[in-house]
Amino acid sequence: MKDYISNQLQYCGNKAMGSTCQLFYKATPIGSGVLIEIKQEQYLVSAAHVIEPNYIESMTIPNGEILIELQGLLVTTALPLSQEREDDKIDLGIIKLNKACSKEIAKRFRFIELNEIDYEHSFLTSHQYMFCGYPNETTVVKNMEMEINPIPLKVRTKMTNKELFIVPDYAIGTKWILDYDRNKQINISSKNLEHSPLPKGISGAGLWSIPCTPAKSIEDTDIRLIGIMTDYFELQDKVVCATNIKLVLDIIKKKFDS
Repeated sequence: MKDYISNQLQYCGNKAMGSTCQLFYKATPIGSGVLIEIKQEQYLVSAAHVIEPNYIESMTIPNGEILIELQGLLVTTALPLSQEREDDKIDLGIIKLNKACSKEIAKRFRFIELNEIDYEHSFLTSHQYMFCGYPNETTVVKNMEMEINPIPLKVRTKMTNKELFIVPDYAIGTKWILDYDRNKQINISSKNLEHSPLPKGISGAGLWSIPCTPAKSIEDTDIRLIGIMTDYFELQDKVVCATNIKLVLDIIKKKFDS
């Protein structure tokens, strides 16, 4: 069973990264994003603090060879009364990509479909949980050579009792509170216990649910997207938070689904 779980995580981590992109503002890595398709429309989902409106004109996605300029219609959650994004308890940014941009992105990445999203997920002890994205700390940018060498982070995590940590008073059903003890993380790729990087840059990445089904082949694992990573706490680096994917779908339906 241990080998099955380890191999399943590795397979699912690679699959999730196929729909996870890194986001740049000019020549600087600033976060991650998940690519989804709903009703034949393509979207890039991230955190609002990653894709603020004043950033989008200079935002790009590296695809291994070139930088793809993001083009489309951006919607973010409204700023709170403080006008500070760090006080935004939902913190979602969604770009409805235009067709030319979507086509270019699809040459390198895969847009997940609605049946790969679990918008009514409830925590299950029979499931593993994982988030995958691109930490700024592990991305090397060589401007002279126009070369970007990112090292993705794929983390097995678990739901955490928020009473043990000082986190904002999130509304019920809006957030997943997750374990991220940087000193005790198994690297899914190497299967080794390693000290993990700061999660800055993981914002906008996906949180995935993985059922443990050893009766099925690993390739048939029904991995589902359940959240978008949004929060981490610099003075308390054992917890990160993700916004429930249901809120993403609610925004798409309200703002884009005419």
